Amino acid sequence: MYQRDFSDVMIEADFLWREIAVGDQILVEDAIIEAGVELLSPGREYVVVEKQCSDTGVQSFLVESNIPRHSARLYPHWICSYSALPRELLS
Repeated sequence: MYQRDFSDVMIEADFLWREIAVGDQILVEDAIIEAGVELLSPGREYVVVEKQCSDTGVQSFLVESNIPRHSARLYPHWICSYSALPRELLS
């Protein structure tokens, strides 16, 4: 049963990573803290500035943070909501 739950989480994370684009806004459910500093806060929107995929396939986003001129790495499973920028329709 654990294996199935883990697979579901991985599929959902992959879907989010493919669906969310640079410029979209995300929300996190819990605070993201690094070295005792709260980089991301619940209830606040953050803009995606870059999408990354490592050589091993680990997907992440770089997003604006609470600290000016500092980005935070965010993994898809930490996202609770997002809003996409309007996309131009392809003809």
